[in-house]
Amino acid sequence: KFQKSQNQSFKTMAPLSKIATILISLSLVSPIKSQLITCTTGNSCNCPTDSSQSGQPCILNCETDNSCNGQTLSCRPNDPCLIQCYATSSCATANILAENSTDVTISCTG
Repeated sequence: KFQKSQNQSFKTMAPLSKIATILISLSLVSPIKSQLITCTTGNSCNCPTDSSQSGQPCILNCETDNSCNGQTLSCRPNDPCLIQCYATSSCATANILAENSTDVTISCTG
């Protein structure tokens, strides 16, 4: 009986140690700050250039149908920029100004 009890205890401890390892790993990952701009139909969409946002990625979010269609989307110089086009024709014929950004990603799922 003593040996069986020890094995049962060991089996319960294994999942707990895995959970502890996962929690410790998650706590070591630092959150990435970014600036999210939701673009609307009929307006240019820009990453603000004020110095308080400098060094952070800027996300231009075109999430509704035609929200950025035919609009000018401007990324911030010297920072990464992500343009997300989630809806039907949300970024069709958009003019993207990002020549001075450090990295540009365009994600089109609509």
